[in-house]
Amino acid sequence: DLASTNKCGWLADINVLPIVINNIIVDISSAEDLLAFDFSSNKDIRLTDNIDLTGKSWTTVEGYEGSVHGNNKTITGLTAPLLGTVKSSIADLRLEGVNIEITDISATPNLGVLANKIDNTNAVVYNCSAEGAMNINCNMTSQLDVSMYISGLIGNTTSIKEFKNIVNEIDVEVNG
Repeated sequence: DLASTNKCGWLADINVLPIVINNIIVDISSAEDLLAFDFSSNKDIRLTDNIDLTGKSWTTVEGYEGSVHGNNKTITGLTAPLLGTVKSSIADLRLEGVNIEITDISATPNLGVLANKIDNTNAVVYNCSAEGAMNINCNMTSQLDVSMYISGLIGNTTSIKEFKNIVNEIDVEVNG
């Protein structure tokens, strides 16, 4: 059988699996594995279990060029965007219990809980969803001439091949 149904009920077709950049996939089975993973290696990751980041300090990963195979698993408790600028594909991943507070918008003109920005004409994002909240407190003391791209799931895409089966249940609030 070339297809299977994931947790959200979507039909996952193996013909649209994310591109494998390095042909090396590292299995991630715990929060500790995810926190310790060397994202600069640009190896692809595959979740083999649900990951709970509640109470853990997550720093947004910048410049990651590997693919994320969510494997129909869930990451809960994110307190910062999962990825910064991404040049890869993300599939079959659910984010739950997201609670992100942004206080310095000058350093991040693109904001999304899954990725701040996707920049790759071959990248695909499919079978991904997110639930939770992102609060942005501008509190600027001086006026900035900045273009902002804010979205619940992906902040900005300068180029991307395809979005498919995306569910965005992030409440975004901007103050200031």
